[in-house]
Amino acid sequence: MRAMSNQTSRVRAHDRHLQALELRKAGATYQAIAEQLGYAQAKGAYKAVTSALKATLKEPAEELRTLEAERLDAALLAIWRRVVAGDEKAIDRLLGIMKRRMELFGLAAPRRQELSGLITTLSARDLDLKRLTVEELAELERLVEKLDVAAP
Repeated sequence: MRAMSNQTSRVRAHDRHLQALELRKAGATYQAIAEQLGYAQAKGAYKAVTSALKATLKEPAEELRTLEAERLDAALLAIWRRVVAGDEKAIDRLLGIMKRRMELFGLAAPRRQELSGLITTLSARDLDLKRLTVEELAELERLVEKLDVAAP
């Protein structure tokens, strides 16, 4: 019974957050929202609006991700027999589907950014390090050490 009560109160809170968002979209101030919906302060209304915004943005993204995953599954299913038979074109398509799935779910390893252009630019400049603060020089030194350690 307690679990049902907690779930009911969460649903009510969510509904109230959505009402706060609708009022805000209609131009109501946070103070007016607080007064109308029974929040103690405008700060509570602000938190309700931001919570509703996060929820309404998150839900469509999750639904879209699920839809894209289902599309990838269908594409994989369509070529699977050819992949198992060793069809090189189908295998290339499989690799593309796998790559897309990894990107969709954040499974791909982050790529190292190419900094050679920046390093060349910095090396070619006559840098006036005297213009940096002591803290900035210390940070620069720490970064240079990090780069020296990471160098092959």
